[in-house]
Amino acid sequence: MKIAADGKDSIERTVAVSKLADQTLLAKFAVEDKDWSVRYAAAKNLTDPAVLTKVTTQDEHVLVREAARNRLTKVLERKFDEQPQKTKGTTQ
Repeated sequence: MKIAADGKDSIERTVAVSKLADQTLLAKFAVEDKDWSVRYAAAKNLTDPAVLTKVTTQDEHVLVREAARNRLTKVLERKFDEQPQKTKGTTQ
């Protein structure tokens, strides 16, 4: 976490962020970091649909927006797949 937040080298910071699992920290990096590559790495690991939606609509860099859009699609597909499916003629 320290390198992700305080590192001077963008490559080191990008690698550090890509290894984070903390969704609160990932959201912070995805929305607030100055370096697009750090935001990109954070967006690729986020699971919060609200934050991902914000990134897809508000980030200035096209690659970050695309990463967030792809991730959002995967997150929503996973949520949909986890929900019990109603079958015709039955009630749940």
